Amino acid sequence: MTPERHQQIKRLFLAALELAPGEVEPFLAQACGTDETLRGEVQGLLEHHRTETMLHEAPAENTAAAGVVTTTLLAALQDEAERSVAAPVSVPPPRPAGTIVAGRYRLVAPLGGGGMGVVYRADDIELGQTIALKFLRPKLEQRPDAVEFLRREVRTARQITHPNVVRIYDIGTSDTELFISMEFVAGEDLESLVRRVGPLPSAKITQIARQLAAGLAAAHAAGILHRDLKPANVMIDGQGNVRILDFGIAATLDDEQALARISGTPGFLAPELLTGEKPSQRSDLYAWGLVVYYAATGKLPRNTNPAGDGGVGEGLAVTEISTEVANCVRSCLQADPGQRPHTAREVQESLFGGDPLGEALWTGSMPTLEVVSAAACWKAASWMIDGLLGLGLGLLVIIFVLADRTMFLTRCGLVKSPQALEEIAEQLLTGLGHEAPVSPVLTGVTLDTDCLQFMRTHASAASAWQRIAAGEIPAVVFSYRQGDPRLPRPAMFVEGQRPTLRAVERGSSLVRLSGKGNLLSLHVSTALPGDSPAVRPPPWKSLFELAGLKWSDFREAAPTRWPPEFADVVHSWEGPLAFDSSLTVRVTGAAVGGRVVFFEVEQPWTVSRRAGGVARAGRQFSRFVVLRTVLWLGAIGVACVLAWRHVWLGHADWRGAWRITACMLLLATLNWLCGSRHSLDVAEELATAVAWICTIVTSGAIAGVAYLAVEPAGRRWWPYSLITMRRALDGWLLDRAVWADGLLGMAVGLSAIVLRQVCTLVNQWLGVAVSGLNDFDPSQNLLDHFGLRYKIAVFITALLMALLESLLLLTLVVALKRLTKSTVVAAVLLVLLLAAVAIVGRGIVSPVDWLARTLLLSLAAWVLIRFGLTAAFAALATYYAVNNSPLTLDFTSWYAGTGLAVVATVAVVLVVCWRMARGERSWGTRRGGDKGIGIRVRA
Repeated sequence: MTPERHQQIKRLFLAALELAPGEVEPFLAQACGTDETLRGEVQGLLEHHRTETMLHEAPAENTAAAGVVTTTLLAALQDEAERSVAAPVSVPPPRPAGTIVAGRYRLVAPLGGGGMGVVYRADDIELGQTIALKFLRPKLEQRPDAVEFLRREVRTARQITHPNVVRIYDIGTSDTELFISMEFVAGEDLESLVRRVGPLPSAKITQIARQLAAGLAAAHAAGILHRDLKPANVMIDGQGNVRILDFGIAATLDDEQALARISGTPGFLAPELLTGEKPSQRSDLYAWGLVVYYAATGKLPRNTNPAGDGGVGEGLAVTEISTEVANCVRSCLQADPGQRPHTAREVQESLFGGDPLGEALWTGSMPTLEVVSAAACWKAASWMIDGLLGLGLGLLVIIFVLADRTMFLTRCGLVKSPQALEEIAEQLLTGLGHEAPVSPVLTGVTLDTDCLQFMRTHASAASAWQRIAAGEIPAVVFSYRQGDPRLPRPAMFVEGQRPTLRAVERGSSLVRLSGKGNLLSLHVSTALPGDSPAVRPPPWKSLFELAGLKWSDFREAAPTRWPPEFADVVHSWEGPLAFDSSLTVRVTGAAVGGRVVFFEVEQPWTVSRRAGGVARAGRQFSRFVVLRTVLWLGAIGVACVLAWRHVWLGHADWRGAWRITACMLLLATLNWLCGSRHSLDVAEELATAVAWICTIVTSGAIAGVAYLAVEPAGRRWWPYSLITMRRALDGWLLDRAVWADGLLGMAVGLSAIVLRQVCTLVNQWLGVAVSGLNDFDPSQNLLDHFGLRYKIAVFITALLMALLESLLLLTLVVALKRLTKSTVVAAVLLVLLLAAVAIVGRGIVSPVDWLARTLLLSLAAWVLIRFGLTAAFAALATYYAVNNSPLTLDFTSWYAGTGLAVVATVAVVLVVCWRMARGERSWGTRRGGDKGIGIRVRA
């Protein structure tokens, strides 16, 4: 066929399309004259084309001449398609706004129309929602086949549930009018968008190609062929996402009758359909390629030899789109369907470079556990791994150098070693005529938060930092207990282990000293009748000297504090506070038979609740414990609800939950074995073991429930943050990415400590005396942190608390994300909540501390969401382990060895992580590329 002949057929065909059905035959008779071949070509085209975008079954006689008819037909249909997308769709006069349809829907405005129907925006009066209503065009309302197509659209489209497919609700009638209700999508169809702005940018083309393939794959997975994919049937919503609509001529793969007809829009039909072949998924992919090509170039591809070897996609040069998209377009536009991808799923994999996890994020579906484990995570180059090691070691040096001025344990005032303080307590008891030591002997060091809070808020405490560090102000209290065979109960939920004594046995005693060795209180069980009296009066003056008080500065006053047990002599004295004469110190002493049994120095900040004669936690400690307990109990409650929901939905990862639980049980057991005080009394040890077992089981259960609560949500929203955790749980302990995340987390944890040190230095420069002394858990026994004997338990506790807190923090993020629908808002709310608990609970008054606390929590939230549980766990564990260690440059100090051991251990762990992160194991690269990919957070 010559080009002139082709153009003649084209002109007659396009002219005939503009005529009414009764005018076509006279027109062809006049235009073609005696040229029956010309008339047959034009009539063949007209038989294959209808303005409703439905082409009936090709006559059998035309199939024999497929080579000629197909060439002419395809070229003419391509011209018609370009002409149709170059002009607005004709829409009949709209129905008036405010019209009530079916007594329920109020029409608002027309949205547009196609070959079969007109779509209106409407309000659902009953539900108060905005929807879309699609009515048949007036000329089709009386046609049974058109009505059946509308019903079929509802039946087929309702089988597809996917974010990139417009949802169809129902079909209804009103005054003999048939309509369907569907999801309202605020946006613009792709055809009008390209006509208005021209070819789209490369990034937008990639997004459209991916989401269009995802929606098409969902339809094919439901066994449905769209058969009318074109720019006018692709909506771009207000968020820029693709929504496929108009399933009016869609058909299921097993509907032989529907598939026997050639249906679709001219210019978007695959070449094989014009030769009589049945539609398939590959014919939909051909239309997919045309739509993407049109979005990228603003026009349709041209080819006059579709039956050739190359097809329409041969030689396609689309410089406006990425290589991956261009390759997919070329493959989908091949004339031979055997050379196209088999399924839309294959197109998806090609568009995502073989990354199923990235594909799941784009499509909004939940990836499987195996996909998460095998996905490619952020890929750290060798120079980055080396940089993290150098950063970590450099930060460790900075922390060590600044420790004497900024770290809590080196400034808390524990001047003398526990052994020296124990000797002072024993000598004191012996000097007062009491037997010492009486087994068993228990010691401990606790934090006096009431003292710290008083120093923060007291205006005249300008030199408080120096006085506390020197032990003149007792911020820490050394407790010496003897004669009571009962061990203290174990800590549950990090509850305080403040030593308590109910003096029910002769010789039981409790001595409390400051870190410098000054006497704070003395309590000895009352001497039994018949005990020999003391040969001299009670040495009150000597006790004042042991307490670091001047006897001459005190005067006797009426007693206001009575000893917990019987005493025949009770005295009370009042005097000025050493560094502020406007404040009063009260001292109470009691004796029986001349032997001192009670002595207590009440500082201005001592506000205690007493039970059994022993001072317990003050107000600040109680406030901190209450707020922290409420926060974590709330997080545990939320975790239980989320875990139950995920189990009910069938999304629970039981294997991972059991492994997390086993890990927590192991850590808690090691913590008990290494850090608990053990007794040689079998009954007492068994009783303590039972109590600890309750704590161990509770910790494991909380961790398992929290994992079930966060893992499915994290897998759906932030799967890249779970990759290395999943690999660790799957046993990939030599994987480079796991160790790289650990190295990154350690560097972040050390950075957080340096940030805290800088905050302390700034506060010291501003004159805030005790900044940074509050950044320590007041319920802990500080004695554990100074001795090498229990330092292993401190590291184990850091690991245990880091794992538990990272899971519970992510639980709160998941809960807030569900409420706010935004990851960023959820993270901000979590940071504000934790900052408020810390500020109120610890009584922080410095604005610099407020800012530093917020920055620290923001850093923790960023690491948790951006890099995931592995990095967050490493960061928290490093922070707790180093922050809870006595580091000092004064190598003559009694705890210098412990500090050096901690620094050496952290340095060794950093080097191990660096070595493993630079190992030979694979990072898990994608097919089609070696690029690493960062987390994408769906807000």
